[in-house]
Amino acid sequence: SGYVARQTALAILESVPDKRAFQQLLTCVRFWAKQRGVYGQSHDFGYLGGAGWAICCALVCQIEQHQDLEQLLGAFFDIMSRWDCRVPVALNGRAHRQVQRNSAGLKVLLPVGRKLCANPNLTASAALQLQKEFRRGNRIFAKIQHSQADWKQIFSVSKFFERYFHYLQFDITASSEEIMFQWLSWCRQHLQGTAEMLETVGNCHLITRPWPVWLPFKDCEWHSAIAVFIALRVLPHTRNEPAGTRTVVDLREILVTLLERLCAWPLATEHLGEFDLYIRHTSQAEVKSWLTALEGGFPVKRAHRPTTQTQAAISLPEADSEDDMSRQSSSFEFQ
Repeated sequence: SGYVARQTALAILESVPDKRAFQQLLTCVRFWAKQRGVYGQSHDFGYLGGAGWAICCALVCQIEQHQDLEQLLGAFFDIMSRWDCRVPVALNGRAHRQVQRNSAGLKVLLPVGRKLCANPNLTASAALQLQKEFRRGNRIFAKIQHSQADWKQIFSVSKFFERYFHYLQFDITASSEEIMFQWLSWCRQHLQGTAEMLETVGNCHLITRPWPVWLPFKDCEWHSAIAVFIALRVLPHTRNEPAGTRTVVDLREILVTLLERLCAWPLATEHLGEFDLYIRHTSQAEVKSWLTALEGGFPVKRAHRPTTQTQAAISLPEADSEDDMSRQSSSFEFQ
């Protein structure tokens, strides 16, 4: 609520020894989080929002007092990359224990109320991505200290739309801005947990990476349209499969369950025919074409591919590293 948000902001400001240093650090961290694709509302795939990042920055300012901005930013990456995720990040004066290893599940507590969480919808995939970005920032900062890197590398834009070959694209459309506001609010709330649902697919190890940025676009048929993407990376259960074996990833049951959840919108009958949801697999090439149309301000014409036909065959070459796996050459073939 507005009252909780105001009390949270006041409590955070009162907790820091140097308000100007805190505000400078928070500005940098917010910019970094947006550039790296880990800034969002708690209901958008579990990433930290403004309050969560502010609490993390305030904690760093409490621990590292009388430091300049560069030192504070370095301390932010150092502290957050080594944080024991079994201990919530909090500003209430309790001891903050740090260890040398990470575990999934970073929780950030609001400085008001009793155990109110700034990221109650934290997901395993979001926690994993946060850990990766904290470690990346810490590594680059260490190189900066030895003149082996510069600040541009820390704040570089994530190559989300270049790193993966497969994506799920969710197009949410409506006939008016008013209906879109209501329909989108429902979808954002009930898309929570989608990444975890997708990762339960049975015959392979499917890793997801949601991008917490909603992209408005021009649709040929609808007044209002917005899209969000989840990247997919597939790992086989075993490396002992014969050469040329293709792993079949069947997402139909999961997506039907998701559609049923979304279609339970209480206003669906009232606005029948005035809203829509379109879920489809897109390749990297298709996403790039879509983004080109978006940047040019051109309407996007969607190829009609039935949402329920989500059984796909993916070829999986050997990969020596995690980065290789994200760039694996593979193909979806819809049946």
